[in-house]
Amino acid sequence: AYTGQDEAATLGHGWLDAVHPEDRGWLRSARDAAVARGEPYEMEMRLRRHDGAYRWFAARVVPLRDEGGAVVAWHGAALDVDDRRRREADQRFLLDLVARLALLADPAAIGRAAAAALGGRLGLSRCFFCDVDAARDLYLIRGMDYDDGAHPPPSGELPVAVFGPHVRLD
Repeated sequence: AYTGQDEAATLGHGWLDAVHPEDRGWLRSARDAAVARGEPYEMEMRLRRHDGAYRWFAARVVPLRDEGGAVVAWHGAALDVDDRRRREADQRFLLDLVARLALLADPAAIGRAAAAALGGRLGLSRCFFCDVDAARDLYLIRGMDYDDGAHPPPSGELPVAVFGPHVRLD
């Protein structure tokens, strides 16, 4: 199973154990209300994969009824929409960044604001802009930077090798 739960563990409200803790309360309430009304429901929530990682899923659940209209079972399907949600969040971030940077005229202020936004978005301890001197395998730090306060901001020249073997200038 995707979540690593066996079938017995998903019975009743056991399936909620695989739902992200922040989504459990509203999801259970919405699901219980739809079940009480006997109506189909749709929602997006984060599910824990068997390895502990959470991904976003869109689910649709519909009732199966007998000849008399009574609900005898519920059938549902869930689609992994995590990549779509991440793309949407990235697009919102970029649109917001462009709007904020458009209000600035000073190139240094634009660089600092962009570095701060990117550093925060990516969860970096430091983010800076630099010129590349490919002939000398160096990054030339301009001084427009963001740091989390735990590290001194970089300055001057940094050899490309400082960033590890995965960074090359070719």
